[in-house]
Amino acid sequence: MRYTYALLILTLVSIVSFGCTEDPASTDQTSGSTTSGVYLFDDGDQYRYIQVPNSRGNVIIRSRVEKDYPMTDLIQDDDCFFVPTRVPTRTGRERLIRLKDEGVWWETASVGAEGDIYLSNDEIDQPPQENTRYMFIIHEFTKSNGKLEVAIESVAHPGFYLTNTGNIMAGNGVTLKEFSSAEKAPRVLIHQISVQQTSGGID
Repeated sequence: MRYTYALLILTLVSIVSFGCTEDPASTDQTSGSTTSGVYLFDDGDQYRYIQVPNSRGNVIIRSRVEKDYPMTDLIQDDDCFFVPTRVPTRTGRERLIRLKDEGVWWETASVGAEGDIYLSNDEIDQPPQENTRYMFIIHEFTKSNGKLEVAIESVAHPGFYLTNTGNIMAGNGVTLKEFSSAEKAPRVLIHQISVQQTSGGID
């Protein structure tokens, strides 16, 4: 009897422990608040920040900004405040990434004879729920100078990550390249800004 009780308790503890396991990118239960903000590549004396161009078009670009430039001012000047959200039909680490307060979503596309993969955007109310080209995995690491370090992987193209590299669509575009693991992929820095704090505008 004692053995049966002990086995039952051990089983319950195992179930509870497994059920509480949470992937590092899942702290953004609803709005993506931990990974919302300005997405940057360290480019030496400057940052290259990811933005949706004013003309929209079909490419997302990297623009330069001095490292001491206020991020709140940058958000007011350009479309560069991104908010990851959970995919409604999935329970894993997949995220949709949109421009804050607008239906402009990240997606991947390919071009050229070799099928180079680049970061594009689509201006729609909501992406098709099962179209993986709109889905990304944000692999979180540590903080660097107050900014969260991540590697961003395409769900449609597993093993392909955002890099600080242009492409034939745009010299200042964002190309995705293949790496053997998230740890070996280029790091994107996120200047985190709370969606809730900015819901009434940016101070």
